[in-house]
Amino acid sequence: MSDFHNPYNFIPALPREGQHPDLDDALPSSHGKYHADRWSGRIAVTLTTKTPLLIPDAAGLKEKGERGKEHKTYPLRIGSDGKPYLPATSIKGMLRSAYEAITNSRLSVFSKHGDRLAYRMAAEGQANQTIYPARVEQRNGELQLRILRAPDLFDKAGKLPRYKTYKNRFEPRELDKGLKDLALTYADSKDCPQHGDSVWVRLNPRHEWEHELSDLQQRNLKIGLKPKRNGSINLPKSVVTRIARREENSEKPGNGEWHKGWVCITGANMSGKRYERVFIESEDDPFIPIDEQIKALWEELIANYQKEHERDPRIANFKRTDDRDPRIRQPQDYMGDNTGDTAWSNHIYQPNLKALKPETLCYVDLSQELSGTIPAELPPGLVKALIPVMLSRRLYESSPADLLPESLHPAENLSELSPADRVFGWVRQKPGKPDGEKPKETAYKGNLRIHGVVCDCSKPEDVIHPLGEEGLPLAILGQPKEQQARFYAARNQQGLAYRNPSTGDQRGFAKEQTYQASQNHEASQKHGLRGRKVYPHHDRLPKDYWDTSLPELTQMNGRYQEYRRLTDEGSNRDSQNRSIQAWVKENVVFKFEIDVTNLSSVELGALLWLLHLDEGQHHRLGGGKPLGFGSVRLEIDSMDLRTGTDWKTFYASLTPSEKPETQSIEPLEILVESFQQAVEQAYNAPFQQVPFIAAFLRCAKGFEDGKPIHYPRVQAQPNPKGEGFEWFVANEKTSGKRLSLPKLVDDEGLPLNPSN
Repeated sequence: MSDFHNPYNFIPALPREGQHPDLDDALPSSHGKYHADRWSGRIAVTLTTKTPLLIPDAAGLKEKGERGKEHKTYPLRIGSDGKPYLPATSIKGMLRSAYEAITNSRLSVFSKHGDRLAYRMAAEGQANQTIYPARVEQRNGELQLRILRAPDLFDKAGKLPRYKTYKNRFEPRELDKGLKDLALTYADSKDCPQHGDSVWVRLNPRHEWEHELSDLQQRNLKIGLKPKRNGSINLPKSVVTRIARREENSEKPGNGEWHKGWVCITGANMSGKRYERVFIESEDDPFIPIDEQIKALWEELIANYQKEHERDPRIANFKRTDDRDPRIRQPQDYMGDNTGDTAWSNHIYQPNLKALKPETLCYVDLSQELSGTIPAELPPGLVKALIPVMLSRRLYESSPADLLPESLHPAENLSELSPADRVFGWVRQKPGKPDGEKPKETAYKGNLRIHGVVCDCSKPEDVIHPLGEEGLPLAILGQPKEQQARFYAARNQQGLAYRNPSTGDQRGFAKEQTYQASQNHEASQKHGLRGRKVYPHHDRLPKDYWDTSLPELTQMNGRYQEYRRLTDEGSNRDSQNRSIQAWVKENVVFKFEIDVTNLSSVELGALLWLLHLDEGQHHRLGGGKPLGFGSVRLEIDSMDLRTGTDWKTFYASLTPSEKPETQSIEPLEILVESFQQAVEQAYNAPFQQVPFIAAFLRCAKGFEDGKPIHYPRVQAQPNPKGEGFEWFVANEKTSGKRLSLPKLVDDEGLPLNPSN
């Protein structure tokens, strides 16, 4: 059963081959004159709000709260007349996005998508025999990977006791306050081994360990281990029982079986963690030369890790070096067992780990298991992945930029301008050539200008809904998660979802099969992207949905006020959400004018169609669109549009009596029809059945089934913490359905529990 709709979806962006001339790439019109067969003039438009409109004033931003947890509160942007100020640029941006979609133009901006995205493998997917500890070393004048395969050791590495597992909690600072007896330390100094230390270790291959450890350490290690039927407990194989520093060419520190190795500390990054690792060196370790492809495997993955966390308050705390407050949470702090409360691994917040350099410790996933006699040097092509921790993210095969058709990438020169570029303007996205030479063509002004935006009201208090000095705390807005391939990526260039019940799919593709250039069973079909991200109109909202005086969790026909953040443990204001001090009410009217210059009939027809949508169809404007804010209606009040020939006649006349009494303009319906016919001709389908037109209309109309619209979660009631990851985790479980975001025109919703 489908229980809710996702707040965003996608309008397909189809490859642009064989377009109608007016929808294809072309040089834009010059601005030096009115061209004879092109349209110029002015359109007066009325904009009416149908849901509250958020126009936050960034200049009036207020921040409160503890350092690293600042909560931002925004006032409404007000003009000098005391009325709501709606920037013309906001309206232009709204129209441009819609215009790009309905003309299937190139994307105006598509930067920072050249790197591959990462996904987290399931634990069972990681437990294979091709993952080995590795160390980067300078050898024979080049960087090489030393594969530490230690075949006689469990997990190919020693387990270094470190954390007090009987509480499942680890405070890093406690190790500096005399509690080092909970971790295995150096015998000579009682210091804890640090990441990268060169060491000698004794292991426990035969469970003979009691005499090596203190009583407290024995107790600590036994907790959480399952006893045998006779009540005895065996320590896992390869636990480090003694450790000593290793200087270059030093002899082993005592009798018995000692091994050379390097300490690998990744941090208390998971609940119940007991051990860190010691990578064990062998005399016959094989080496792999590190080429540029192997470097990219590491650097792309670490960059992805750090980008995902760059906005987290813990990063700001780590970078602050002036006055470290011990009460402020640091990235390496373990605050609890729940996801998000455990400590971060070093590679997430240490900027010096981005590059692959000598002495880097990592794991390597090879395309085959190493067994038998191994050559001293292996080919680089064996390396599938280079990862910082055993349970790591992995890189998809292709980046989003690889999957976007070339005809949809931002234009690089004037001859490649698509309809939206020619009408609204263009700025080159890519930098100049490597030799430093700047491209000759870097921008085009465009042929559309919006001006004269005014709020049509007599009293500002009639159109502004105040929410108090403290403001209304809004629900947490999700950041784009392009790595969620089931929502963002497609199994072909037409935007088809990976799981498609109509084709007989039962569970959908595995994660590693997404974001690929091709599939073996569909070698001719390159994977693609779902399209242009949009926020469908929230239709059929209950009568009192926007009444902020109602108590939290008020149900209205089974729906909650999804835009409000619930109080959690006394607070609903932190760095994750925002508050607003006022919004523009429903049914408020704004007036503005659009000047256009030298548009073709098709280009102008597309604009007029957007300004004259059918009743019940909306554009989306302003902030908070995933929460239902910013649905507006546009209507044309008047037009004065003429071809260049008619403007020539107009300006040739010097007296009022000689001016034409009526403008020579084709009716609106004829111009719109020229646009619709061009789309039908280019995509060989009736206008409203062309995929991107059908999806746009569904977005403008919204869902009519009355189901709530919110980000994925596993319960009907809103969660103050957000925590939408629980839904995605359930979707990926063995019992999960691996559901993809439904196609917009067929979207009947998603279930709250995707594992049933």
